[in-house]
Amino acid sequence: MTLEKTGAAPGELCDMTSSPEEPPEAPIDRLNERAWSLRRVDPDGAWALAQEACARSEHLGYPRGLAYSGLTLAFCAVDRLEFTQAQAFLERAAQAADTAGLRHAAARADFVRGFLHTRLGDFEAALAAHDRSRERFAALGDRLGETDALLFAAGAHIDRGAFAEARTLVGESLERYAALGDLEGRAQGLLMWAIVESYYGNYTASLRANQEALELKERLGDVMGQVSALNNLGSYHAASGADDRALEAYLEGLRRAERLGNAGARLTLLANLAETLRELGDFARATRYALEVLRLTETLGRKREQVNALDTLAGIAMAARDDAQARAYAERALALSEAIGEVETRVFILARLAQLLCRQGDKEASLARYAQGLELAQRTQNRAAETELRLNLGRSLAAHGDLVAAHAHLRRALELAQELRLRRLERGVYAALSEVYERQGRLEEALEHYKRGHELEKALLGERAADKTRRLTAQFELEKLARDAEIERLRNVELAEMNAALERTLEEKAALLAQLREQAERLEQQTREDALTGLYNRRHLEEVLREAFAAAQRYRHPLSVALIDLDNFKGVNDTLSHQIGDGVLRAAAEVFARFTRTVDIVARYGGEEFVLVMPQTDLQGARAVCERIREAIEQYPWWELHPELQVTVSIGLADDLSVKDHEKLLALADDNLYRAKRAGKNRVV
Repeated sequence: MTLEKTGAAPGELCDMTSSPEEPPEAPIDRLNERAWSLRRVDPDGAWALAQEACARSEHLGYPRGLAYSGLTLAFCAVDRLEFTQAQAFLERAAQAADTAGLRHAAARADFVRGFLHTRLGDFEAALAAHDRSRERFAALGDRLGETDALLFAAGAHIDRGAFAEARTLVGESLERYAALGDLEGRAQGLLMWAIVESYYGNYTASLRANQEALELKERLGDVMGQVSALNNLGSYHAASGADDRALEAYLEGLRRAERLGNAGARLTLLANLAETLRELGDFARATRYALEVLRLTETLGRKREQVNALDTLAGIAMAARDDAQARAYAERALALSEAIGEVETRVFILARLAQLLCRQGDKEASLARYAQGLELAQRTQNRAAETELRLNLGRSLAAHGDLVAAHAHLRRALELAQELRLRRLERGVYAALSEVYERQGRLEEALEHYKRGHELEKALLGERAADKTRRLTAQFELEKLARDAEIERLRNVELAEMNAALERTLEEKAALLAQLREQAERLEQQTREDALTGLYNRRHLEEVLREAFAAAQRYRHPLSVALIDLDNFKGVNDTLSHQIGDGVLRAAAEVFARFTRTVDIVARYGGEEFVLVMPQTDLQGARAVCERIREAIEQYPWWELHPELQVTVSIGLADDLSVKDHEKLLALADDNLYRAKRAGKNRVV
């Protein structure tokens, strides 16, 4: 007898009593059939039914009942992350199947074994088990069991990062489920298809698959499947930058996982919530969720997950600049990692500790941690980790003045980053090498590496923007399809009025979005521009002047700054009105803009003072520009504003790049402005 899925609704118990005409084992078989069918939809119910079947089987000495009840219990235990218990149930079930010669139970035992090995991260053993399961199901003519094994093998490939193999197997599984008319299998396959298509950048296909899977899981009452779909959706929105929608999806998934009592799903969702909140800068809530992950892993005795949770907490504290707390978490993570022989996360924990120690000024301890991390990365052939360690070590050595050693580590980091195509790290190496070369006086090499890093940064930003656009476009297309389908449904049932209302709602939403975009653009403009003159404001001036001064010093280019003051402006306001005064400021701003280049920066510094920043311009060139401006102001037709109005300007110039910073350069220009004022105004000094 082959155990098949039943048509009973979730939570509905079928008749578990035997009639006089059937053997006493028959109710146990029905219990086991029901328990297996509920393992995803109602795992608590499945667990209770399987335990009942196990107890009855032990009482009757019924190996078939022991085998199938044990397999359901093992599957549910894996989902709960209770792996030791799962292994015990599985071995007992497999032994019962072998003893009684139950070929179907043996095939299912391999299926559950593959699921267990995937969760444990032993992917080779998982794939081997699924291959055996598939072959055994095929020999029995169980096409559904064979397809389930095929799909779960695809899941193992996804977890090991082999997406090409996963894509082939998931595609084949979906075709088989369609031929079998199995909606539960199709829903599970669609969840995996969504993950694979997202990896390949096919975001519209990914979202459609995930949405269909969620709808199917809701129809089937498969809460665990719903949680997986919501987690996928949250990850998608997080990658798109839609953090509010990501949090909404994660929280809804968490609510359903908590109702289900599934520890594995809770861990995944809590960890994703913590990471999303960290990205948003909400460190308090991120810490709260990460602490809940740590508590769960401690309760379950999952030491590897404890290491990850502690490292996550260290990362959050480090981002919050709480170095003492970050170090405490990192030290705990390191101690536990060493105690259990875990190495993959330990490399990054050592790197984190080294950075923290460097920030705290403990150079020797920092270098010792870097050395430990490098040795471990090289021993385990973790070349990506080695690249990141050498980059951070190079930065640390440069900060402490050891430029030769810093250069050696950074050059090796650059070689590794280019070989492994780690472009984010490559960009960081270019920036670090540029600083080292500059401090060594090798200015041409510094400039060359700065340019390469800048070009790579622009390329990466472009790729991220394009990826985000594709994701948002896919989301828009999917929502549009859903809206169009709803409109068609309303049209088919002759609800034209509701259709029109929906259209109006969409138009209002579009108008509101356009209004919000316009407001956002205005706000952005207001942060940079002076409302009266349209020139840059003082805040933006501070930013651009700081950057221009640093660039001029670094590459030894000329830079001139002019501080311009409208002569006797207070008298204009006092005698002619503030309205006339505002007109003067606007007219002067137009003159300044007309006589400057696109690369120059003109800003209103405050009141009647303006600043002109002229990159790549020496003092002689700047003086010529300022003289033209002074003459244009003097000859401007001010009588058009008021018959008695006459305006002139005094201008102070400075180009001395030997001063400490941009503020000192501006102070020199201010000194020269006062000299111009004392010399009689209407002049350039």
